[in-house]
Amino acid sequence: MFGELLNGDVAIYDSYITNVYGTEEFPGTIIHSSAVNNKVIIKNTKIIDNIVTLNRPFFDLFGTSLEIEDSVFKNCYSYANYLINTSGRDKVSIDNPNIIISNTEFNNINTLVDGVANSIKITGSKFHNITSKSVLFNSSISTIYAENSEFSNIISLGNGLFSGEISYLFTNVKFSNIISNSYSLIASSFSKSLFSKCIFEDIICNGESENSSLLEFTSVTSGTEFKFDDVIIRNCKSNGNLINIKGDLTTLKFSHLTINDVVSY
Repeated sequence: MFGELLNGDVAIYDSYITNVYGTEEFPGTIIHSSAVNNKVIIKNTKIIDNIVTLNRPFFDLFGTSLEIEDSVFKNCYSYANYLINTSGRDKVSIDNPNIIISNTEFNNINTLVDGVANSIKITGSKFHNITSKSVLFNSSISTIYAENSEFSNIISLGNGLFSGEISYLFTNVKFSNIISNSYSLIASSFSKSLFSKCIFEDIICNGESENSSLLEFTSVTSGTEFKFDDVIIRNCKSNGNLINIKGDLTTLKFSHLTINDVVSY
C-alpha cells in the first residue's frame, strides 16, 4: 500500500486503513522496510476490516523499529497467518525494544508478530475476541515486557498464546475468559521470567488428557528462574498439571500467590 522504505522513517498519524487486500509487489502489504535502523510509527490510527488474500503480512520489517500508539487493529487477517514479520536489530533489549505497543486495541486478528530476536514492550493495551490456530506472538529468542494490559475472550486452537523461547516480564496483566487446547497456555524455556500482580481467571486448558497446563516452564540451562509475585489464579481448569515444570535446573519462586477454585486432572 505504502511501498518500500529504503532508508529513513515513516509515520502514519490520525489515519483510517480499510479494505486492503494485498499486493505481490512488496513482501509487506502496507510497508516493507529493508534497511537496519529504519523506524515505523503508527499513532492514533484505525486499521479495520482488512483481509490480505496473499502470503504477505501487513508489515515486513528488517532491523526496523516499530511503534504503535493509541490505535486499533480490528478484523485483520493475512493468508501469511501473521500481521507483522520482524527480526530485532543489533543490541535490542528491554531498555531498547524494537517493538513498542501502547494504548492499542487488537480485536479479532491472527498472529500479531512473527520473527526472531525481538524485544517487545506492551503497555496499556488489550488483546481480545481472538480465535487462532497459531500463537499470538510467534517470536523465538525474544523478550516480552507487558504492563497494565489484558488478554481476554480468546480461543487458542492447537497452540498457546506465545512461542516457547520467550522471556516474560509481566506486571499487572490480566488473562481471562480463555480456552486453550494446546499443551500449555503460556510456555517458556528461556532463562528468566517474572509475573507480578497478574491475574489468570476463567481459563480452560482442555488439550490432550493429562498433558494440558496453564503454565509450563522448561529449564535448558543453569540459572533458569521463574518468579510469581502477588499473582492470582482462580476459576481455572486444566487437563494436566496447572503449572508444569520440566528439567532439573529450574528455580521457581512464589510470593503472595493466591490459587482459588482450580481443577486439575
